[in-house]
Amino acid sequence: LTYKFNLGGETSFDRFKGFRRPGTIRQGTPSPIATADESRGNFRSFLYEHTLNFDHNFGNHKVSAVAGFSNQTFTNEILTGQKSGFVPDANGNYVFTNLIQGQNPNTTSLTEKWNNVGFLGRVNYGYTDRYLASLTFRRDGSSLFGPSYRWGNFPSASVAWRISRESFFQSNWINDLKVRASYGSLGNSEFLRPWQYYGRINPFPVAVFGPNEVEQLGAINTQLANANLRWETKKTTNFGLDAALLNNRLLITAEYFIAKTNDVLIDLPISLTTGNAGGNPPVNAASLKNTGFEFSATYRADATKNFKWDVTLNFTTIRNTVTSFGDTTTKFTQLGDARTELGRSIGEWFVLKSDGIFQSQAEIDAHINKNGDRIQPWAKPGDIRYVDSDGDGVLNPDKDRVYAGSPWAKFETGALFNASYKNFTLNIQLYAVVGNKLYNRPRYQIDRMDQNTNFRKDANPWTPQNTNTNMPRAAIG
Repeated sequence: LTYKFNLGGETSFDRFKGFRRPGTIRQGTPSPIATADESRGNFRSFLYEHTLNFDHNFGNHKVSAVAGFSNQTFTNEILTGQKSGFVPDANGNYVFTNLIQGQNPNTTSLTEKWNNVGFLGRVNYGYTDRYLASLTFRRDGSSLFGPSYRWGNFPSASVAWRISRESFFQSNWINDLKVRASYGSLGNSEFLRPWQYYGRINPFPVAVFGPNEVEQLGAINTQLANANLRWETKKTTNFGLDAALLNNRLLITAEYFIAKTNDVLIDLPISLTTGNAGGNPPVNAASLKNTGFEFSATYRADATKNFKWDVTLNFTTIRNTVTSFGDTTTKFTQLGDARTELGRSIGEWFVLKSDGIFQSQAEIDAHINKNGDRIQPWAKPGDIRYVDSDGDGVLNPDKDRVYAGSPWAKFETGALFNASYKNFTLNIQLYAVVGNKLYNRPRYQIDRMDQNTNFRKDANPWTPQNTNTNMPRAAIG
């Protein structure tokens, strides 16, 4: 029986200092006066771990066990300051831009503290290295959750059978063969920030009350909170095979997994009419199912005195499905042009289908429904022609959207080659993602043409003299 104590620490110091001259435009917003900003941040984390380890052989039986306790604390501190109204020198230069100069001081500060506590127990058993089993239990607590839901229990178990150790197994080219299965659960709290189970209060509003019309300080709840926030839990079932062939030169691993995630933590959009004006509060709002297959093969050639090499190939496929939302009435959620629908994958592209650009008024007049009415009567030459996907003769931005692809790849694959000759090494890594659709969302911001700023350098909008382009006309307003 052995005892081990582990102490770890991490810290970082960040500093930002910026100065914005009059007329500088950021995100379409000009700066009327000279402004200086400065911020400093400090992050600290400390980990304390205590473990007891037991390892013993009883003839053909091998037993090992570990019990432990861990405590990790986190602190994040941020201080920001801003002043404006800086005056240039006679040459128009801003020499003194420290926050001791300037006017209109504005300061903010933020302190976040949270900690995680965990108890761990694990027992491993092996019989002649043929039959293997493991049981694990974790009980984790996090201050990111409210007092009633801080603790979660996460058990797991695994078994394995090394077939190659059986007396009936006779093979000259298979050196090791093992099949295995496991089931386990894990908790996740990384999505949350401290104290989000409390409502956010603004203590600065002022109201006039009484016959003397005296200003009174008040307070309002600017962000609603969910006191029932609880652990996001992922339960995974895994079936695998490991093999070593050709005198251990070829190593193969194959796995099939089913992962179900319940109580997924997300920020839930809430209407401003509820009084929620401080951002979307986090909730446990969905359940997901991921299934996939992973395969890996590594070949290591026999090494010579000066030269050796190996190559690894891998292949992965995964499919995710939304199995439920937080309530039975919700069938989908949408953020921008990405829709997450019950029974489908997360964040699939859900957009209006386009059919080129109107080149003339005649094309606009010809884009009609079965009653002869123009589908886009407001359009002008150079605008995008949209498809009436549901065929009802009316272009509706909600009803006529269609699924145009998914950000999730059908499969991913890669190759890694390593070689060395004496003191020289060569490494080549290849990676491929197949079947996903890339959506160039940033172009929506820089090509929308409703602001007189933020254009791409090579923007090429449609004009009557420039019709050979896939970019619609520039229109402001």
